[in-house]
Amino acid sequence: MPYIATETHPRAALPAQTRRLQRTTRILLVAMLLGICFLDYWQYSRDSHSAEFMHSAKNWAAVAQGWGYAPQQYRIGIVQSADWLARHTHLAPRHIFTLVDAGALFAGSLLLLGMVEKSRPYRQAALPAQALATLTTLFLLLYALLWLTWYQRAETLPSMLFVVLSCALWKRPEAAITSAKTIFIAIFLPLLALAEGWVRADVACLLHLGFFLTCLPRRPQQIALSRRLALCVSGAGMMLPAAVQLYMMKIAWPHAVYAPDAPPFQLLLNFTFPSYLMVFTLYCLPFFWTLHKARRQWDTLHAPERGLLLASALYLCLWLCVGMADEVRIFLPFAVAAIPLTTRFVLEEAGC
Repeated sequence: MPYIATETHPRAALPAQTRRLQRTTRILLVAMLLGICFLDYWQYSRDSHSAEFMHSAKNWAAVAQGWGYAPQQYRIGIVQSADWLARHTHLAPRHIFTLVDAGALFAGSLLLLGMVEKSRPYRQAALPAQALATLTTLFLLLYALLWLTWYQRAETLPSMLFVVLSCALWKRPEAAITSAKTIFIAIFLPLLALAEGWVRADVACLLHLGFFLTCLPRRPQQIALSRRLALCVSGAGMMLPAAVQLYMMKIAWPHAVYAPDAPPFQLLLNFTFPSYLMVFTLYCLPFFWTLHKARRQWDTLHAPERGLLLASALYLCLWLCVGMADEVRIFLPFAVAAIPLTTRFVLEEAGC
């Protein structure tokens, strides 16, 4: 007879079959992530041995020294850190980029899997449904990461970790939240957004804009902060990275220009090439399906879920306007963060 989990506490309260499933899932996840890390390192190595790439203004050294093309010149958090470590250690930039990516990839993926396993639909499901949720999560994660080395950039996986961690902090735990934890979240979220401002300010600004818009008209449900505090935190989460972006554009590197083959506005260009839209559509299919399901039950979604979907939709529009539509790794942080909600909808479709 299949076991249906009813405990909301502890992983220790889970039956032996579920614990074995979770242990096997982590083994498969680690194997998958190690393969992704190798591909990640291989691409960094190919770029570092490409004379054409290393002698152009698109390479890492150009960005670290301040003469790279915009907007890459404004995303210097990882690149300058790697450049400093390379000059003070025996590691090459490609090794440091890979180590940073591996850390962000493992931390973000394990946190994501934990969010799925702690969700109420997962805990209340029978073992076959839990296995379906696990397989769905692994499939969607692999589907998103397959495109990581397509137009590879060092800020992609750290940004993924930022979005996943921020969503985990915004979500209210089922256990009572202490005042100390509330204070920690209220301080840590803006600081996290400030750090992301040096990596990809647009990701931080639009993520917190989504949460701000969600909390603005009504009392938010299942969110870790009160409405007033949530508005203050999300407002700070928008303004701090925006200030960093303006500093880099107007003070630090006002001379940075866009590459001749990459104009700042690309909406018309994206609709000129069918191949761009084909890649864009293929990558975003899981997200579009999630949006379709969410639209039908919008009022039942919790505030963190609505905030993430709003931020993702806004970021997708921004990406189409100022980015290349086939550079799908731009959307990877939001695509990965939406996986727990997609998994929930899959379980509902399966009648679990």
